[in-house]
Amino acid sequence: MYQKFINSSFYEVLHSFFKQENFKKFFFISVGIYIIALFALFRGNIYYIDDWNSSISNTSWDHFSRFLMTIILNKIASVFKTTTDLSPLTQIFSVCFISLSAMILLYIIRKRFDTLGILAAIPLGLSPHFLENLSYKYDSLGMGMSLFLAIVPFLFKERGILFFISSIICLLLMYMTYQASNGIYIVLSLYFAISLYFLEDRDLKQSLKFLLNAGLSFVLASVIYKKFIVIPVDNYVSDSMLTLRDLFMGGGFENIKRYVVSLFNDLKKLPYFQLSFVVDIFFIGSFVIKSRRNKILSFFACVIFVSLGFCLSYGIYFVLQKPLFEPRAFIGFGVFVGTICIASVSLLESFKALKIRILHYLSCIIVVIMSYSLIAFATAYGNAITKQNEYIMFRSELLLRDLINIIPKDKKASIILEGSIGLAKPTNHFVGKYGGIGRLIPPIMMNAPTWYWSYAPLRHLKSPYGNFLSQSCKDKPSDSKLVFENVYHSIEAAGDCYVVILRSVDN
Repeated sequence: MYQKFINSSFYEVLHSFFKQENFKKFFFISVGIYIIALFALFRGNIYYIDDWNSSISNTSWDHFSRFLMTIILNKIASVFKTTTDLSPLTQIFSVCFISLSAMILLYIIRKRFDTLGILAAIPLGLSPHFLENLSYKYDSLGMGMSLFLAIVPFLFKERGILFFISSIICLLLMYMTYQASNGIYIVLSLYFAISLYFLEDRDLKQSLKFLLNAGLSFVLASVIYKKFIVIPVDNYVSDSMLTLRDLFMGGGFENIKRYVVSLFNDLKKLPYFQLSFVVDIFFIGSFVIKSRRNKILSFFACVIFVSLGFCLSYGIYFVLQKPLFEPRAFIGFGVFVGTICIASVSLLESFKALKIRILHYLSCIIVVIMSYSLIAFATAYGNAITKQNEYIMFRSELLLRDLINIIPKDKKASIILEGSIGLAKPTNHFVGKYGGIGRLIPPIMMNAPTWYWSYAPLRHLKSPYGNFLSQSCKDKPSDSKLVFENVYHSIEAAGDCYVVILRSVDN
């Protein structure tokens, strides 16, 4: 009987969500906006880091304990009878998951679907950092799904035990697709906890009960994943946790500090980031006005949420010894900003007083401008990385032609790349304009002689010199001699080892 009750509640909530007025219309509007914003990226058809390998060999994500991602992509491959590149189909599937996530937040926070709400939710999927996730032809599907899985449980936030059970299940599935989305669950738990008490006039006991429910499900899911599912990894990242002593003696703080500094360095030149602080102010003001509790207490509670949400959008990565600080790990920040944007355009709609209406309209204008800036940035990024990819292939073809002319046909040779090809001119302009977030452009063939992916373009061109980074070539031989030189690169040889010194052409 209890199971029957849970099942009926589950279907009741889902039915209410999917049957909401104009659901299909605004879902497809959301998908359409994302596709327009990402059109330049899709058109460029670029291989992003791991894609170089995934496109020419069977790929598994099990070594990073992303078992669900492996299963899903294998199922897609079996349906389409191929394991080859299916982009942008996989990326469009990811966009659908992101749009569904946006619809869930609009349903819970805004209580309806409309164009303004869809625009306010744009940071979920077009946050500059999340563009790295969407750049992957293969991984993007799992990354979009992980964002969705971290948000789904909040559909059931009014259903106690159902919220608890769905949270554990969805969090485990999220961890098995892409772990970086865990910060999303933390941010939303904090938001809905203060929303229940200050905006919905629930008693403190109910608010704390919800927060305890969310916290317990998060801890249980994380412990189950860590203890029984994770395959230990220790290379450029590690799943090993800081000891309690190291965590509280500064290790955890240092990780959060590095995350916050990375956000500032990456985004400080973007209108999106600058406007996000303006939206924070509007959100705090709207929250205090809308609050049914003491206004001073409401103000401090909201400021604490914004501060904690900003930092904890990184999730529990801060407890790791070697956490990931690449843009793709910063998924939570976009959802944090998106949640605040949705709340900012929703909280004061019912007020009739002129001053409050002006505040509401101003917040709506700022949010729309921010969303437009994200669409523009996504387009600029798509064009910039496309030009860089074209330049990489041009330099690779040029290098391969010179190697073929130098190395005897029957000789087995090892190749090592030093130096840097630099950036294509349009890409360099993009990086100059937007600053730190330019690290979205992978440093392929740029000062990374031991980086596996720097050699990927040569593999795709079916280079006959496949013994890259052999033991004999790991260090530049002292007796190497110059055998070729032009404006783009020079080639030195020592026996079977050929050292290519790449040059950046700036004029």
